[in-house]
Amino acid sequence: MKTLRVVFAFFWLLAAGTSSAQSKLVLAGSSNVMGISLPTGSKRDSRLLSTAAAQTLLDMEAEDNNLKLSNDTEVLSLPPGAASEKWIWDEIAKNNWTVLALPTPSNYVLQRGQQRVLIYLKSASKETTFYLCSVQTAENPSPPSQVVEPPVNTPDQAAINPTPKGNTALTNSRFAFHTTNFDDGWVATAKDDWVEVTKSGIKILIHFHTKETSAYISDYREEDRLAWNTFIVPRYGSVSYTEGPSSIGFERPHLLLAQVREPESGLNKFVVLFKMGQSNWMEFIAPDQDTFIQAFGVNINQVDYYATTTFDPLRKMNGYNKFAVAPADLTGRWSSSFGGFTNYINVYTGATSTNTHSSAEWFAFREDGTYDWQLSTASGFVGNIKFDGAKSSGRFTMPNNWQINFSEIEKKPRHYNAYFTCERNGARILWLQDTSYGGFTGFGKE
Repeated sequence: MKTLRVVFAFFWLLAAGTSSAQSKLVLAGSSNVMGISLPTGSKRDSRLLSTAAAQTLLDMEAEDNNLKLSNDTEVLSLPPGAASEKWIWDEIAKNNWTVLALPTPSNYVLQRGQQRVLIYLKSASKETTFYLCSVQTAENPSPPSQVVEPPVNTPDQAAINPTPKGNTALTNSRFAFHTTNFDDGWVATAKDDWVEVTKSGIKILIHFHTKETSAYISDYREEDRLAWNTFIVPRYGSVSYTEGPSSIGFERPHLLLAQVREPESGLNKFVVLFKMGQSNWMEFIAPDQDTFIQAFGVNINQVDYYATTTFDPLRKMNGYNKFAVAPADLTGRWSSSFGGFTNYINVYTGATSTNTHSSAEWFAFREDGTYDWQLSTASGFVGNIKFDGAKSSGRFTMPNNWQINFSEIEKKPRHYNAYFTCERNGARILWLQDTSYGGFTGFGKE
């Protein structure tokens, strides 16, 4: 089947279109499909792009398990964290739903009397996603019938303990590589709350995102204050900071400076807390300001406001959150999804139309060296959305710890570059790049 590959972008060309979309994201107290109550703050998402993405994901599981979906797909967004998942499983038990086994994590078939529902329930750092749709068996075979206990809540580690604890050890990781030695002399080491990068007496802590520091804050001074109190104060105490200089450009650099006493060594240090664009907050720790200037070429006292590349040496350090991949690290299912929409308006008639795009891709790796791959897409104008996709299976090999060879994807052998980035408490994102097509795509472990 021909695969559609689309680069997605978001355009809001019509204010009314945005208002209309927002009106389809409303607070919800219960599920229409199952009738169970929802945690406070839950929302029902009826926007076309969201429902199309959910339908695509559920269609993938339904097809693999010979189930047929109805037309009542429901998309719910719950507050993040284990509490929301526990709430849902408690409600499922309270309302006498039986959980039937499916081979895919985060997907379950529920049954009560003659009613069966396929659900997808997954907690992440910003929200807990809950998709559900009534199902019936397709043709003759029966759906899964093995009764299983509700799963133990294992939300993404990024949603747990959002405040740094000041620890320096990696206490929870099943991955093979925790250290990377870069050719330029920098050494990166994975920790519970940051990636520590060191060289010649300088230390950089690439702090992992938290829910609070990842939220949009229009007041940049409030954003700075929150980041300082989140990442610096727990380690050094209530130390005041000085705001560093800025520069021209659409991405404003955040630069906070202070003299501190390092808790590990008891020595005085020069600290810079920095963020720019989509980078993580990074904590630069140097013996003094002169050493910092010599290492990165950024003289805080002589920044040219009109120089757009001044802070590039600091910004690039975000890329040192990079770790090798061992074959055993891949075992399990890794997925990625994305989408977008464009609103159009006819300048002569005022008529509007919306073009939507969504895509879901996953790899399932097994210990015996085999894999499954699937890509599903939905695109087109409202009222004429077309679904497409492709599947492949085969064997994978790793010529080294940064590359993966697949025996077949879309009827051809494929060669991918691969690496991990670390998240809080040992979680990781798998980045894959088809060397014959495009850039890297991030996949999360289900």
